[in-house]
Amino acid sequence: MLDPEIILGIVDNSLKRNAVFGDLLPPESKASLVKNSLIRFAETGQILCLQGQDDNALFLVIDGEFEVSTESNGRTTSLGKLGPGELIGEIAALFLIPRIATVTATRPSAVLEIPCEIFSELLAENPAIRAAVNKRSRNRVVETSLRCVPIFNDLDAQPFGELCYLSSVVKAKKNEVIVREGGTERSMYVICSGTARVYITVDGKEINISLLRPGDYFGEYALLTGEPRSASVSALTDLQLVLLEGEALQSFIDYYNNVENQLKLNTLLRKQSLDLMHDSLVTRQTAETRLKNFQNIPSR
Repeated sequence: MLDPEIILGIVDNSLKRNAVFGDLLPPESKASLVKNSLIRFAETGQILCLQGQDDNALFLVIDGEFEVSTESNGRTTSLGKLGPGELIGEIAALFLIPRIATVTATRPSAVLEIPCEIFSELLAENPAIRAAVNKRSRNRVVETSLRCVPIFNDLDAQPFGELCYLSSVVKAKKNEVIVREGGTERSMYVICSGTARVYITVDGKEINISLLRPGDYFGEYALLTGEPRSASVSALTDLQLVLLEGEALQSFIDYYNNVENQLKLNTLLRKQSLDLMHDSLVTRQTAETRLKNFQNIPSR
């Protein structure tokens, strides 16, 4: 077994290599962080963080390598690999939301597990570190969420970086209506965490037509066509979303024709499905109304 002093030396080097802690972490804060954290070992294939899991511990990679991946609509997307000096899980710890990605050891590895409470204290005591972590976490949220969208998944680094730059992270409270049927707002949203419902209104009644989960997107039809919103979307839980503003996104897809063509194809298929469902519901509602009126006719 390694000497404790050697282990502490390795941990110290990992902290120095970290993009945030390396330059901004004072010696006393570093000592407190190491003292109150736990060194853990992970075997090849071991899952450190599981997408959707409610767990807000975070980890600093000391040695080894981890792969980050997400799953959406049955499709698994690799987001890259993390090595010594990288932070894992800071998004869940910072925003107190479920894990937005799965992190798996690709070879025997070691991490420093930092309790959420210790992390929160560290940020409260060091505003500069908090600002740096917020910025880094925002970038990771955007990158992770957009890579879950099939039409953006295969973008090369440069256009994908441009798309991330155009994006922002927003929140919606439970029961909040994000887009309303008939509205003219021109933005697209991608769900990072939480669940939303899509519904249409028929004869004054709200009829749910689908559920949206992390990795799902909505709002693209009105953006591409200029027509009013074809359905409403409201939050079933507190949501975190990536917002793509209409004018900026329109300029982006106009420039990258492959994105525009794929988005239009997907949008057309989704709109056709929605129209069929809407027509079916209207027909059913009309039939039920006629039956009710017939039953109310007095007998002779």
